[in-house]
Amino acid sequence: MTTFWSRIAVSVLVTTSFVCLLFYGYLAAMIGRHSTYAQWLVPLFFYVGLALSFSGLLFTLLRRYEWMRRAFTGALIIVLLFAIFLLAIEPHLQQYETRSRINALQQLYQEYSLEQLDCGEGYQVHLSKINQRPAELVLFDKENDQQHPVKLAGWERTTSMNACRFIENTYFLGTQRHFLEQCVNERQMTVDDLLVRARSLDCP
Repeated sequence: MTTFWSRIAVSVLVTTSFVCLLFYGYLAAMIGRHSTYAQWLVPLFFYVGLALSFSGLLFTLLRRYEWMRRAFTGALIIVLLFAIFLLAIEPHLQQYETRSRINALQQLYQEYSLEQLDCGEGYQVHLSKINQRPAELVLFDKENDQQHPVKLAGWERTTSMNACRFIENTYFLGTQRHFLEQCVNERQMTVDDLLVRARSLDCP
């Protein structure tokens, strides 16, 4: 009888440990940005791990010790795979998806570019109007897929009355003034010229 209760105590301890680790991993993965793979893999690891952990405890109560060992072994494997995914795989997936999004956004700005300025060192300024979106003036390094494009100015819709307003990134335009003065095209247009044109396009 003592052995039975000892096994129950150990099973409760093991189940509690697994459940805590699974909850910690689930919260760590779901808070903040996560990859598209994590959206379905994390719940899968979490619920399968919970099911196996509680199954081990149930089999202990039913004195099915062989099934108990199998359930807890499976739960341990799931916890280890969960940890490997979160620590070794998920960061690379996030980095890959971030690069893909930035690269796709850069291609869109180039495809729908109305005017382009070259700033040297791979940087470009584009006045772009993507489909039905308002015009945007952006700066990015076409050879860098880890840095998001910087929005210099553009029209933005307000939440009230479906109106629009033209917003300039005055901080960046001011602090990077010397760098932006180097941005020109074959027609000798400058960032100031594109700001004027962007404002004249109005908001659709």
